[in-house]
Amino acid sequence: MDDRVHTQMLTAKTRVAPIKTLCVPRLELCAAPLGAQLSQAVKEDIIDNRFPNPKVFAWTDSQVTLAWIKDIPKKWKTFVANRVAKTQSIIPSENWRFVPTEDNPADCASRRISADKLLNHQLRRKGPNWLRQDEQFWTSLDAKPLYNASTDALAEVNSSAQLSLVMQHQQQDNRILDLLSRQSSMH
Repeated sequence: MDDRVHTQMLTAKTRVAPIKTLCVPRLELCAAPLGAQLSQAVKEDIIDNRFPNPKVFAWTDSQVTLAWIKDIPKKWKTFVANRVAKTQSIIPSENWRFVPTEDNPADCASRRISADKLLNHQLRRKGPNWLRQDEQFWTSLDAKPLYNASTDALAEVNSSAQLSLVMQHQQQDNRILDLLSRQSSMH
């Protein structure tokens, strides 16, 4: 491991789930702008001669949330689009990464660990071991799809975006294109 890398939890913030019922991916998405704002505040506090412009990375164990953040906000319905836009305005989408749930320090408090053990819990205090290695060694899902067109993710696609996705898919089949070209205007 690189001796120049030090990881330490500096702060944490949680919110109680709203009374209005939200699906799990939407709840997890709500954590992204909250975490981004918190990281922005920490970044502003630590900027000095030693850290003139620290690069910030953000992590989520939600593949749907990551897929939403990695795409353009206008593709999604208003609820998702607003949170994605806010998140991307603070931390660029290319600086978002996936963390496996078992390596996610944010989940330690929900793992039924006693309060006294939680205070000294290594994962919660320092993060996963691989985080202290060079960026090239960090875990990633580059070789895997971010999500497999889950119902929750697709439910957030704007209808105009859905149409363009369908049309792109259909353009691969000449029989369908021939049929469409013989019909009157689609408008």
